[in-house]
Amino acid sequence: VAEERLRQAQQLRSRLLGVLAELDAMDQPSTTELIELMEAMTMMNQPLTPEEVEQMSRRRKEFMEGLSEAERTELAGKREEMMRSLDPEQVAQLQRRRAQWMPSS
Repeated sequence: VAEERLRQAQQLRSRLLGVLAELDAMDQPSTTELIELMEAMTMMNQPLTPEEVEQMSRRRKEFMEGLSEAERTELAGKREEMMRSLDPEQVAQLQRRRAQWMPSS
């Protein structure tokens, strides 16, 4: 699920850069191209479905079970370090985005 969202975001970025290049060259992007871009942007702003959340949770659990205790401890330390590096506004933004993308089960 995450990989697919990243692939879609990268594809959308490439298309947007193409439109930007056309605008810079004073070429008009087609109406169809603009509509397709708007549709892709709308899809990227949709929260994850409960099924996608469940799939991500299952894959995360499987991944974590494959790690040694030392690897899990190291991963937890890196997460804690990253969270400590954020200022309060960044933490609040992270929490808002999580609530937006990860619907309550």
